[in-house]
Amino acid sequence: MEIGLISEPINWLGGSGLTAQMVVGVIGAWMWFGNSFIMLMAGVQGISRDYYEAATIDGAGRWTIFFKVTLPLLKPIMMYVAITSLIGGLQLFDIPYLISGTKGLPGRSLFTAVFYLFNMAFTNRQMGYAAAIAFVLFAIIAVCSFIAFKMMNSKED
Repeated sequence: MEIGLISEPINWLGGSGLTAQMVVGVIGAWMWFGNSFIMLMAGVQGISRDYYEAATIDGAGRWTIFFKVTLPLLKPIMMYVAITSLIGGLQLFDIPYLISGTKGLPGRSLFTAVFYLFNMAFTNRQMGYAAAIAFVLFAIIAVCSFIAFKMMNSKED
């Protein structure tokens, strides 16, 4: 019994680079969703109920409490989750490598910075170039982390 929604099967990994990138993104999000969720839930549970009671007595609604009490108090844990997720995203290697092997197929669309570093170091044997890539990746991560830290802490002054 055929429903007929599509005329031919979708080649998720070999068709276009966009579908392969979507597969990698969904796998990565699903893989790390639980970790981020547990950290954020621990942050929410760490907020004292006194803040919520005081806001309710002052006449605040649910959305006001969420935006004026919960989010500001979750700022440190959200910063930690955002920075570690950013670092993990920039260091992504395992999922594209396992899906495409050393070629980065389809059409090198799954090449990440660390995947490229791996190919330069271990496939092309260009260790100096790979070390330079690693240093630049470190600098990018440091700058992005610094910017994220400054953005999260800019309104506390």
